[in-house]
Amino acid sequence: MTTRQLKKNFWNDLWKALLGKIPYILLGYIIYPFIKRTETRMKYHSKEGGWYNKQLWYMLNDDEIERYGVDFDIKKIEDKGIDTSTRWGRFKASYWFNAIRNPAGNYMFTNAPEINPTSYQIKEIEIDRITKNEKRISPLLWAFWVLGKEGKLNNMIGVVNEPVSHIGEGKIWYHPGNIKTLLYCRWSHTRKFNFKWFFIYTEFAIGTNDVKYDIVYKIRFKLPENVIEL
Repeated sequence: MTTRQLKKNFWNDLWKALLGKIPYILLGYIIYPFIKRTETRMKYHSKEGGWYNKQLWYMLNDDEIERYGVDFDIKKIEDKGIDTSTRWGRFKASYWFNAIRNPAGNYMFTNAPEINPTSYQIKEIEIDRITKNEKRISPLLWAFWVLGKEGKLNNMIGVVNEPVSHIGEGKIWYHPGNIKTLLYCRWSHTRKFNFKWFFIYTEFAIGTNDVKYDIVYKIRFKLPENVIEL
C-alpha cells in the first residue's frame, strides 16, 4: 500500500471516530444524569445489554474506573474544587468529567487506533518547529502551553509558563510499533498574539496519542502581569 493511501486511511479513521461521537456528546448532556451507570456497565461487559445498552455505555468512561475505582479523574476533580464526600458531589464530579470534559469516552476508546505502540518508526516529518526553552524537541511531542509556575498543567487557570511550554508547530507521520501497514499522524501548534492590554494564547492538536483519536483547540486570554516571559 502506498504512503498516500496509508495517510488517507488514517484521516478516514480519525474523522469517522470524531464525527461519530457527536450524537453521543449531544445526547450525553441530557441523558447522562439518568443513566444507571453501574448497571449499564455490568450489562455491557457481560454481553447481556443489547444495542440500546451499548449506546448508553458509549456515553460513559470506563478508563478512570480501572485507574481510580471511580468514573472520574480524582486529581482533576480536586483541582476543580468539587467535593466528592457526598453522593451529590460524586454525581457532579462524574457529570463534569464524563459529559462535559471528556464526553463519549467509551465510544472513543472503542473506535481507537488499531495499535497502541511502544516504539515508533518515523516515516515523514512535514513540520519540525516545536521548541522548549528555545531548544528544538521532537515533533512526536505535542505543542502546548503549560500553565502554572510549577509547570503544572491546568486548562483554565494559572499563569502561562512559556519556558517549559512546547512552542511552535510540528507535523509528523510514523509507523506505530514499526508496522509498515499502518501510518499515524500527530499535528499540533501553538500561537501567541500580543495586544496592548492582554495576550491571546491558542493551542491546536489533531491526530492520535495512540490511545484514541483526538482534536483539540484551546484559547486563553491573559493579562501581561499574569504571564511568565522567557
